[in-house]
Amino acid sequence: MLASTTAQGGTDEAPRGDPLRRWRWVVPSLAAILMLGAAAATWGYVEAQRIDGQVDQAMAERDNARRILQAAVDLESSSRGFLLSGKQDQLADYHAALQFFQRERNQSIASIDRGLNELRETSLVDALEVAIRTRARRIEHYASGGREAAVSGTQAGEGKRATDDIRRLVTVFVSDREAKIARWRAALGWRQTAVVILVLLGTLISIVALGVAHRIIRRRQRAAELARTASDRRGRELAALVEMSELLQSGVEASDVRAVVAHAAKRLLPGLSGWLFAFNNSRDRLDLAASWKGGDQPLAWPPPSRRTTSHPPNAGR
Repeated sequence: MLASTTAQGGTDEAPRGDPLRRWRWVVPSLAAILMLGAAAATWGYVEAQRIDGQVDQAMAERDNARRILQAAVDLESSSRGFLLSGKQDQLADYHAALQFFQRERNQSIASIDRGLNELRETSLVDALEVAIRTRARRIEHYASGGREAAVSGTQAGEGKRATDDIRRLVTVFVSDREAKIARWRAALGWRQTAVVILVLLGTLISIVALGVAHRIIRRRQRAAELARTASDRRGRELAALVEMSELLQSGVEASDVRAVVAHAAKRLLPGLSGWLFAFNNSRDRLDLAASWKGGDQPLAWPPPSRRTTSHPPNAGR
């Protein structure tokens, strides 16, 4: 009869099922979130580039409108100075303004005129033509000897009214472009903020993904180590049983059998105390035949207080 008692500690049990199954959805989910974050960041970058282009175009149109207004003012003041003083050098700004209008007629002036048309305003081209014709007619009157008529027309403010109309149209256009610039810059600001938030969120998610992946890897390594340890233990137990079987088959003495069982028990039950009992010759009592990791145990079983008369098997036959 082989008896044993449990010592400190115990045996490791193989994990039931896969404890990491619930984590399998984490990595694909994080990957999908990262892809969405990257797509959103790309969209934010494209939108920022588009809005930057719109802002730059609006600023260029605003500045062109201001230059047109300045040229119109130069046209008026230069022609007025010539009509009042009769000095040819006063017409330098006048001719420069005419050249500017001719050069920009099909470019910046046409672009501003389209913008004013969207705002349901009168044509800037028409207002410029009125101002140019009025000033050219006054200068022709002056050159043909009609100085009094030219000066009186200038004092009547005919050219100034045309310039005021140009100033009003340019002011409306500039106000519209500045409002659009402010609106686009606000939109650009929140898009850039969204891009920064998405980048930070993607970085945070990447860190979390790395942490989760590290945890999963560590758990899998631990499970593999436990499985390898259990497999090694089972291998050692099987080797001990095979060795005990071979030694039992080769042993002939009872002392040899006891020594083999005790040696094998130490290998099969490490950390445990045990005893081997054998029936005495009368087969009414179990005597201690061998022990391991403890020797102060009772030398017979059952104890005298619980011992009863027993008959060996096949008695009386």
